[in-house]
Amino acid sequence: MEITLLLALILTVGFIAAKAGQAVRLPSVTGFIAAGVLLGPSGLNIITAEATGNQLRHFTQIALMLIAFGIGEHLELKQLKVTAKTVLSICLADTVAALLLVAGAILLATWGSGAGGPEWHFKDYLVLAIILGTVSIATAPGTVLFITRECRAVGTMPTTLLQVVAVNNGLGIVLFGVALVFAKEVRGVEQTGLVTILVVSLAKISFPLLLGVATGLIIDFIIHRLKDRGEMLTIGLALLLLSGELARFLNLSPLLVGIAVGFTIVNRDRRDVRLFRTLNAFEPPIYVLFFTLAGAHLDFSALTVAGWLGCVYFVFR
Repeated sequence: MEITLLLALILTVGFIAAKAGQAVRLPSVTGFIAAGVLLGPSGLNIITAEATGNQLRHFTQIALMLIAFGIGEHLELKQLKVTAKTVLSICLADTVAALLLVAGAILLATWGSGAGGPEWHFKDYLVLAIILGTVSIATAPGTVLFITRECRAVGTMPTTLLQVVAVNNGLGIVLFGVALVFAKEVRGVEQTGLVTILVVSLAKISFPLLLGVATGLIIDFIIHRLKDRGEMLTIGLALLLLSGELARFLNLSPLLVGIAVGFTIVNRDRRDVRLFRTLNAFEPPIYVLFFTLAGAHLDFSALTVAGWLGCVYFVFR
């Protein structure tokens, strides 16, 4: 299908599904995802796997940068000083609980049943459990941000929630990097020490944060000299997306870059929040595409590949 027609169809069906969801007091994101399932491989197959993987993936990347940037806005240091203890407590509890529950359940279920066959040893089951355990730590930031905005939620609770999501994803990225290095060492692919693991983990989080801070300072410098909101949107979005693509090129996390950009701008002495407001007006159709495409990625036939192990992961997660 022609890409322009497909975009129009996604926006239309997503809008109608969101309105239907709102009629029964469900958030719009539920309607968007349901529209994606309907249009995707599990439904009418109008949005094919090729379309989501190649033709439309750029919209997903744009949406992720906007989501990360929006979360960074809520990491204001003045507020963090008040909520820091609560945020860290929640993040640590959430991280430890998810890691231990999921990794422990996966290890017991696979090792105990010998699911890998005679060629699998304990270390193989341990690697699988740790990787899936670290994956389970991450929280989807897009859904949380979208729903809090749709509900016009303000105050300590939504602010703390978004701060937790930001810190949680940072921890998830770092621990996943550690898990991959650990997996390579245990399986004998690479021989690295504890110092190397720590250095790699530190680099995985510090480099994207530094890139985000630098981008935020550049955007802030330029925005202060602009009055037209259209110009602010153009240069702000261009630099934000450029930093995200640079992060992907360097095999870093675009999510951390976007969060750092928003954090840098909102914590400047002479902060200019006009860019946040301008981007907010630009985001709605991007979010419709993002969540509808997320629903289109849900191929129910692929769930059979995970089988009972996927059910164990889901329950304990």
